[in-house]
Amino acid sequence: AEGGAPATDHSAEPWAAPIEHPVGDYTVRIRISDERARLNVNLLLNAEGGVDAAARARLRRLFLALPWSATLDAEAMLDALADWMDRAAEGEAEAGLYEEGARNARLETVDELSSIAGFDPLAVSGWAGGRGLDPFPGLADLLTRWTADAKVNVNTVPREALLTLSDAMSEGKVAAILARRAERPFESLDDLASLPGIDEGYGAGQTFLGELGPGGADLLSVVSDTFRVDIEAVRDGVVEARARQVVLRAPAEGAPGASAPGATVTELSWDPDPILPAGEGEAAEGEAQ
Repeated sequence: AEGGAPATDHSAEPWAAPIEHPVGDYTVRIRISDERARLNVNLLLNAEGGVDAAARARLRRLFLALPWSATLDAEAMLDALADWMDRAAEGEAEAGLYEEGARNARLETVDELSSIAGFDPLAVSGWAGGRGLDPFPGLADLLTRWTADAKVNVNTVPREALLTLSDAMSEGKVAAILARRAERPFESLDDLASLPGIDEGYGAGQTFLGELGPGGADLLSVVSDTFRVDIEAVRDGVVEARARQVVLRAPAEGAPGASAPGATVTELSWDPDPILPAGEGEAAEGEAQ
């Protein structure tokens, strides 16, 4: 970073600003978002193929943090998700439910969630707004399968994912984090440790960051390495084509920020038909009329 300042990735940087380009009769819209703002769903299983208790607890908190959580059976969803991914040919929640069988492997895409028993399609896709309902995020936008570990970027992670970090994470603490980073991004986890009230609810000698590994480093970071690129081709107000790319950014040596010069970018996936928030197509058609 310039002037020796710590490098961070945050949503006020140029990469996070939507882009529009005219291409013939079309307008191409590009939006980049941070995969490190999402929980890695595949970490539900550990290296041996068993359920990781800590990862399960984080996913349970996520399900309970959703605005429609009262209609969800979080425990049943977690059981079904584990059965979908584990190596066993059948499981308690899986047997007889799937005509073609469960994957019995980790998810290849978060879109698969809509095929798993107990995962309502609207809960997976989210809602873009309309019909008197406010927009809300879906699990396809809150989860990922692409990050290499459990870390999320405190500068980009949304409310729902912040609430997953600890049972001691309250709505008040989340609001304080969101307000602080709107004012200026966290340049280090030490900045987070100094946030007033962050250690509320912990006993003597215990801290919020201490619960998350040495200095919080097991679950938190201020930099990102994996990004989602959503692309739309729009003509006369109608989205005629869309695609989603996931890329890995490898920084130049000594410059960990996404915006630092010299970074290299590698494509991890290309999806020509990504899952989208319900209501989005209706909104696009309405705009065209």
